[in-house]
Amino acid sequence: MRCFIGFFVPEAVKPAVIALQERLKRMPADCKFVESENLHVSLSFLGELDDAAVLETGARLGLVCSGRSGFHVVAGSIKMIPTESYVRVIVLDVQDASGELGRLFGGVKRDVGGDAKSPHLTLCRVREVRDGTVLADGVRKLSFDPIEFNVEEIALIKSELGAAGPTYSVVKGFKLK
Repeated sequence: MRCFIGFFVPEAVKPAVIALQERLKRMPADCKFVESENLHVSLSFLGELDDAAVLETGARLGLVCSGRSGFHVVAGSIKMIPTESYVRVIVLDVQDASGELGRLFGGVKRDVGGDAKSPHLTLCRVREVRDGTVLADGVRKLSFDPIEFNVEEIALIKSELGAAGPTYSVVKGFKLK
């Protein structure tokens, strides 16, 4: 099964993320926007895992999460990945003042592995850019109130691709204290 590690965006803050996505829809690019039910913060993409690897990954992630406290995150800036001149994904950078997210991310990267990227909330995947200069300038100028929420659970998440798009479900969740 196709898996990644991350945490879901709470229902209470989804309207703010969706409002930002709506503003991005007016930009000169053809994008596939993340559905509201799939909004999440990614820590590491693991790819295809068999049942044994899922069990081992869950055990490793459990050790990484063990004894860790919940934390408060702020998504306050937009990034274009990999670069402004060659945009493939538009994300919100996710930070926390306590440093707990960074320590958790470091543990995931070191002890679980996968394709670990700095914590981010994907807004859309860019299929085609119609005017790169206008897109980059427009995204840089977007102003919005920072999106803030508490994180109380980290999860090993399964992604099932279907005709209507991906469906995400928690394989194993780890509550933070």
